[in-house]
Amino acid sequence: MLNTFKDYVYKNTMYVLLFAFGCVKHNIIKKDDVCSEVYKKYLGNNYVISYNKKYATVISNHCSFLDIFFLASQFACSYIAKKSIEKIPLINTIAKYLNTLYIDRTNEAERHKMAEAIAQRQKDIIESTIRRPLSIFPEGTVSNGKYIIKFKRGAFSSLLPIKPMIEVIDHNKTFSLGSGVTSLHLHIIYGMCFLYTTETYIDLPIIEPTDYMYEHNKNFGEEKWMIYMEVCRHIMSEVSGLELSDAGFNEKLKYISEIKGKKVKNT
Repeated sequence: MLNTFKDYVYKNTMYVLLFAFGCVKHNIIKKDDVCSEVYKKYLGNNYVISYNKKYATVISNHCSFLDIFFLASQFACSYIAKKSIEKIPLINTIAKYLNTLYIDRTNEAERHKMAEAIAQRQKDIIESTIRRPLSIFPEGTVSNGKYIIKFKRGAFSSLLPIKPMIEVIDHNKTFSLGSGVTSLHLHIIYGMCFLYTTETYIDLPIIEPTDYMYEHNKNFGEEKWMIYMEVCRHIMSEVSGLELSDAGFNEKLKYISEIKGKKVKNT
């Protein structure tokens, strides 16, 4: 009962934060007919889509800081976050309460330790040792919302069931929620300059690895996690209509470095 009350408070706090930043409307849609077809393509003809299976992880494309509040308002989840989040007032307090796992994306050794920590957290969630699902943005950085960029390994190495969500942005609006290469602080300021914004998400069924998936998608990689990762990425692309891009965090850093005329190591 206490945990249910805490989740209620947590979710509604996230709604308040969304409203405070001007996000007053959320559209959540399902595309079951499309999902059924696409899931069978990658997971097998006998795969039955479901929203009710147990999962360890919620994944989504990452377009802005509002994604964090939205997913938390829906799933009461904990997060993987870049280390710099620890320095942002209010957000760092919330992150601490949620037992957020921090990662230094520029430190190779720390990334390896984080992969182990993620796998253990996912196992604990499936075994109900930890109650909150873990939310991961597998792109590892924000994008402009026009593409699904390269995924990173963390969410997929355990091969446990995953719950995908996809944010779809209307780029014809005056203000796009896709922050792209804009800094977090500037994007918050830009967003606050508008009376309100809206978010639209596609709610996808849970993805669970199958033998068919491993056998029929070997072109995605030699290891099972590679196949799982790319299957999830392709499913999200085909259901949403967002194009795939081979760009990633390193390419983003190179682009920002070119713009600023100096080497940028992190965002």
